[in-house]
Amino acid sequence: MPGEQFANLAQTTLNGSINNSVTSLTVASASGFPATGNFRIIVDSEIMLVTAVSGANFTVTRGYESSTAASHASGVNVTLIITAGIARTFNRAATRQVDARDFGVVMDCRRVDDITASSGGTTITSGTAAFTSADVGKVINIYDRVNNNYIARTTIASVTNSSVAALTATASNSATSGNAIAYIGTDNASKINDAFTAAGNLVDSTAIDDNQPLGNSRVTVVFPVDPDYPDRCCLFASQLSVPTNVGIDADVLMVSTVGTANNNTNGQANRTWSIVGAPGAFIRNLRLDLCYGMGIKIGTNATQSQTEIGCLEIWSGGGNYDGTKTPKSQIGLQLLGNDYFVNRYWVKGSNIGLDLFQCNDVMMNHVFLIGCSSGVVLAGCEEIQCANSQFDTCSYTAMQVDSSHGVRWNGHAFSINTTSLTSGLHLGQNDGTNALRNFIGNFSFNRSGGDAVVIGNVTDCKLDLNLSNAGIFNGSGAAITNAIKFATYTPTGQLLINANIDAGITTTSGTVYGTLMLNHANQLMAVNRIVLAGKTANFTAVIPANCYIIDVFIRNTTASAITGNLKVGTTSGATDVISSQAVAGNALLMVTNAALLKRVFSVSAAQTLYFQAITAWNSANITVEIVYGNL
Repeated sequence: MPGEQFANLAQTTLNGSINNSVTSLTVASASGFPATGNFRIIVDSEIMLVTAVSGANFTVTRGYESSTAASHASGVNVTLIITAGIARTFNRAATRQVDARDFGVVMDCRRVDDITASSGGTTITSGTAAFTSADVGKVINIYDRVNNNYIARTTIASVTNSSVAALTATASNSATSGNAIAYIGTDNASKINDAFTAAGNLVDSTAIDDNQPLGNSRVTVVFPVDPDYPDRCCLFASQLSVPTNVGIDADVLMVSTVGTANNNTNGQANRTWSIVGAPGAFIRNLRLDLCYGMGIKIGTNATQSQTEIGCLEIWSGGGNYDGTKTPKSQIGLQLLGNDYFVNRYWVKGSNIGLDLFQCNDVMMNHVFLIGCSSGVVLAGCEEIQCANSQFDTCSYTAMQVDSSHGVRWNGHAFSINTTSLTSGLHLGQNDGTNALRNFIGNFSFNRSGGDAVVIGNVTDCKLDLNLSNAGIFNGSGAAITNAIKFATYTPTGQLLINANIDAGITTTSGTVYGTLMLNHANQLMAVNRIVLAGKTANFTAVIPANCYIIDVFIRNTTASAITGNLKVGTTSGATDVISSQAVAGNALLMVTNAALLKRVFSVSAAQTLYFQAITAWNSANITVEIVYGNL
């Protein structure tokens, strides 16, 4: 935005009347006025920003600094003035604040809940919208919060009366009163970005240095409540770019209509971020309603950010997502790079609530995720800590962690309707090469559904779990099926799980690894074991290095005995561990000490054991549990 221009005693009159929407005017004489913009004039009681001068013609921004655009008669005075906005400009360097209103940002966006529209039509009606001619050209975004349909994202072409208006583009679906939410407001994107640019110009240095305090080098762009629109918000329809060491402090709700209306478009490449922050960009106070696409991305890979996210709320679809509909936005908040402090982050209705990718040194507190598909996703991260978090009615997983190191996380997951998690914790399930290392988690799950924990490629991890199907909110939610499930990849190193588990929840599923201290329905079980369930043909088990077999238990769930007995060896066909063990129909047995021929294997390497029927399996279905100790 060009610098402000000034002149003393500059006054003239309007040459020709103007209505409340034209953006140019002619004066009787431009003598005494600056030859170029920007400067501010007052016509009757309306403040205008003059952005260009051509002879006696002024190009203007109407209704500036929260004044009201109005019609003006020919001959009224046109006077250059110094305004409160200019005074704030002079004070920016001292306060380290830039007021968005000084750049023409208008907090005039209103929400209307009784819009009606017909699919393929352009007419909209409302009993409460109070349409006026000032709405022409404003952005309107309409979506059906009940049926989860987008209706229109366009502008208002014309206004018939206070209850009827026409859209520039046709509605893609029908909307009925009470089902649809509409936001109507000025698109402030370019003016907000002007404010960010001005703030960036005030930053002392763009360098981010671990050894220097950042307080005096940062500048905040503020969005105060507009006294003319105390119950309204600020809308933007294209991406905002926040420079290094520039932050956002918004007392008003920010509404983003950025991105695509296609809910089913997968992947970040097909979405547009609403707000992109350079490394070091920060948030002090922000409530953001995402109508489409993506939320906020801050930082870049392997770059120092050294910044904070505080008091951030992200809503998706007007905050009406209840966990049973397709998420309105792809990602709520994504952090990249190093050194973040996140305090009080709240998100509702995103596909991924919080995405940390290749982040180092992140500390978080009070993270609340509602109705997301996946609450938190971590990949390629190191030294991440979260003091407390809640996962409410997530539909796929509360937390998914892969290929990371040094993660400490405390969380509680529950469901307030019938939505069921596939898994509460999804650990090491998506990367078979790079293990999740040194993950320490303390979690409680209350009728969150599915598997509480699914474990794959992890090493040297510890979990403390409390699992309950008692239910909250009058017994709502879905029952937890399995406490701990081992799937996809084999854990390595040390794995310690301490768990309190309600009756009715299956303790484990899949081949079990590591040390489990389980209090299941008040029965304490200390387990260092491998469980192989549902075996109907020859199979293998792996004893970890530096371990020895204590006992082997076998259960046959069918009436069919294994023909010729069962043998176990360290190579295929061998009988050096168990030479011949009878397994009758419906048997539950422990292999005797005499029959267990070999218990100790290698100090340095894992040992594969081969379980084979001597003659035939004969439709037997067995579960084998190997209890082992560490040397």
